[in-house]
Amino acid sequence: MAVLFDKKSKTYYVDSKIKRADGSWYHFKYKEINNQDFKSKRYVQSIEAEIIRKKKVEICYQPSSKVQNVSDLIESYINYRENELAFNTKANNFLRAKKYIEPYFENSLLKLFNPANLASFRIYLSSLKICAEYMNNIIAITRDLIRYARILGLINSDQKDDCLVPLIPIKKKVNEEKEARNKYTSLNDLTKLLSVIDNKNDYDILKLLYFSGLRLGEFLGIEVNDIEFSDDFAIITIKRQRLKNGAYTNQLKTSASYKKIAFAKTNAEILKEYIKRNDFKEYDKIFPFSGETLRKKLDKYSKLANLPHNTLHGYGRKSINTELYKAGADTKVRTTLLGQISMSVNENNYVDNQSAFDKGLDFIKSISE
Repeated sequence: MAVLFDKKSKTYYVDSKIKRADGSWYHFKYKEINNQDFKSKRYVQSIEAEIIRKKKVEICYQPSSKVQNVSDLIESYINYRENELAFNTKANNFLRAKKYIEPYFENSLLKLFNPANLASFRIYLSSLKICAEYMNNIIAITRDLIRYARILGLINSDQKDDCLVPLIPIKKKVNEEKEARNKYTSLNDLTKLLSVIDNKNDYDILKLLYFSGLRLGEFLGIEVNDIEFSDDFAIITIKRQRLKNGAYTNQLKTSASYKKIAFAKTNAEILKEYIKRNDFKEYDKIFPFSGETLRKKLDKYSKLANLPHNTLHGYGRKSINTELYKAGADTKVRTTLLGQISMSVNENNYVDNQSAFDKGLDFIKSISE
C-alpha cells in the first residue's frame, strides 16, 4: 500500500494489493481525476486508510455458511489445527472453549464478535477462582478463534483488530504462580522420601520417575520393548504418551519429546528387577496405572516423610533439571535430556544431540550413584 505520483496527470493516487480469503491477491489503483485535492500528497494520505478499509470489506468479507454459531467455530478451528497441535493441547483447548467461551457468549457469533462483550468476558475470567496461567490460556484460545474467524471471512480485518484489543493477558505473576506449585525436591529430600516407602514397587516407581525427568504422559507410556539394557546403564526410547482417558498416542508434546533417556547402573538394575518382579512381557506398559494414582503415591509418602506437598512435574522434571544444573550440566545437555525444544537456539546449534546425550549420561551417573 502506497501513495504514488502520476507524472502524466500530475496527481497522486493510492496503489494497493489486498489478499483475498483464498490466498490470491487483488490489485487496485484509486484516484479521483476531477478532484483537485488529489494534487496534494498530504490529502491523499489522509484518506488512504479509509479507502483501504472499505476495499478490504468489499473484497475479503465472505461469510462461511458452514459456521453458524460459536460451537461450529470451535469445532472448525480444532479441525483446522489438527496437525499443528499436540493431542493433549488440542483436547484441552476444545474442552476449555466449550466450558468457558461457548456458554458465556450464548453460542452466538454476533456476541462473540462484539469488543464490549469480549472486554466483559476478560473481566469475568479474572473473577473466577482459577490460576492466572489457566485464565490466560482461555484468553489465548479466544484470540485464536477471532483470528480464525477472520480467515473464514466471518469478520473483516478491522473487526478482527477491534476484537483483539480487549483480549490482552491478565496481568498476574503467572510464572511465579506456576513455580510455587512445582517445588524442588533435592537428593536429600529424595532419600527421606524413599526411606519411608515400605512397598517395593512404589519405591522403584518414584525413584525412577525422579531420575527420568520425563513428562507424566511420557513416563506412563513406556513399554518393555522401549528399553535397551547394557552392563552399565539402560537406554529408553520415548515414543508415546498416555492420555487422561487411558488411551495411548504416538503424538508427543514437541518434536524434541521423541528422544532417548538414560538410567545409570544403579537405577538400571532397579528397572530390570522391577520388570522381572511384575512379570511384564515385551509389549506391556511397565507403569499400568493412571497419573492420579501416581499423584496419590507421591502425596502419601511425602506426608509420611514430612516433606512439603509437590506436583509430579516439580518432583520429576524440575528437580532433576536443578540437580543437573548443580552438577555442572550446561543448558544444551539439560535441554536434550528433558526433551525440550530449546533453551537457547544458538546453544542448540553449537552441539549435536548425540554429544549432549553422551555427556548427559555422565552427569546422570554422577548424581544417581
